[in-house]
Amino acid sequence: MHLRYDVMQWPMITVLVSHRHRVMYTPIAKNANTTYKRLFVELSGHPSSEVLLDGDVHVNLLAQPTGLVLADYTPEHAAAILGNANYFHFTLLRNPLERAVSGYLDKFVRSPVRKNPNNRNHLVIQDALDWVYEHRGEPVDHERLITFREFVDYLEQVPDTALDTHFKAQSAYLVHQNIDFISTTENQQPLLAELEQRFGRHIEVEHFNRTAGPQHGEYGNDAADLLPARIRAKRGLPKPSELLVPDLAERLRKRFARDFELWSEAKAKGTG
Repeated sequence: MHLRYDVMQWPMITVLVSHRHRVMYTPIAKNANTTYKRLFVELSGHPSSEVLLDGDVHVNLLAQPTGLVLADYTPEHAAAILGNANYFHFTLLRNPLERAVSGYLDKFVRSPVRKNPNNRNHLVIQDALDWVYEHRGEPVDHERLITFREFVDYLEQVPDTALDTHFKAQSAYLVHQNIDFISTTENQQPLLAELEQRFGRHIEVEHFNRTAGPQHGEYGNDAADLLPARIRAKRGLPKPSELLVPDLAERLRKRFARDFELWSEAKAKGTG
């Protein structure tokens, strides 16, 4: 797919905007962003809403200009919109530990991985595979993939500027943005109440693209060291607590310290 924007303008180019309602939304990968992108498109009342919601909303929003994403504007115009204090700007944060687990399970365990360089999931995880296998001193093994522990090694050592958007720190999405309402995925009701007022209609959220699966207690304390094939061979996914053994949880807390601060502040304010 041909991209219409300079990737150096990330994350500004990912922001959704409804000029009619004067609302902006900064989507963050793994933070219910599929659900809220679809919701935003629907609430916007855009003439092409039905087409945009037919299939992959992420791809459809970038396939042609609609005026709903800042990627559709010149950098100067997008910056002016982003800095407009008359627009209500919101986002959602998530427990950083659970987000890391979700990113790993979704991209390395649940999603099919192919060696085709044009495969979407291949593009998401390839840098992580390259990094891990370089440090293992081995050629990349697309069948073996990596364990959760190796994934944490990668997150810990690689800066946000080099990470795929699914794995970047949440705080990286908020650079140079004035967010009016920071919600959390754990408590979305205050945000939904605010959006109902802004869009003037009742809102019911249908969740999409959850990292779901029957979770059970058949995993021991070695879950973080199991390869994806071993996890898939079981009857369900491990619980976050089964992957987040103490040493890995502590390392992730340090790596995403700013995310924890922002997430905790939103919870304390009652907005999330």
